[in-house]
Amino acid sequence: TTPLDVRLLSVSVNNEPVCWYHLDHEAIDSTTIAQQEVSVFGKALAQQERNAKRKELQGVRFVRIEPHFAIPEGLELDYRNNRVSFEFVGIETARPEVVEYQFMLEGYDVHWSAPSKGRTATYGNIREGDYTFKVKAKSACGAWSAPLEYRFTVLPPWHRTWWAFVGYVLLIAGAITVVIRR
Repeated sequence: TTPLDVRLLSVSVNNEPVCWYHLDHEAIDSTTIAQQEVSVFGKALAQQERNAKRKELQGVRFVRIEPHFAIPEGLELDYRNNRVSFEFVGIETARPEVVEYQFMLEGYDVHWSAPSKGRTATYGNIREGDYTFKVKAKSACGAWSAPLEYRFTVLPPWHRTWWAFVGYVLLIAGAITVVIRR
């Protein structure tokens, strides 16, 4: 009757798996990067392929990578990279085929998903803001785990930033001044 331990296995952006070590600016040895590439892509990438992957994910930032599962912490996505997928698992060694999951994205979903055996969740066209992905698992004996929570942020496009709105106000104020002077 013990609730399961739920783990986030991967976070993907724009339906593409991500080797988060490609984007990590800390000094990481090439062996660690190659091992992670094999885990994510099934092979070690050539430098040209690595550079192409980095270019695709410009505007994606994070604070650090969680050890063991290579999950980014403090993830920030720019508005072009606002399609996110999560892969998760409830650790059940005896009967993993009976584990059911429910998930939700706070700030996007109103309710938890219906229970299912699926272990992925995908969200697209996410507007700017702060989000919390939550997932919980039900064990074979029917006990629900506490929700695992993963927080991330989607940044606005430049035309919806605070400094753009300041510019709009100044532009309108200038136009009004011109009209009043006439």
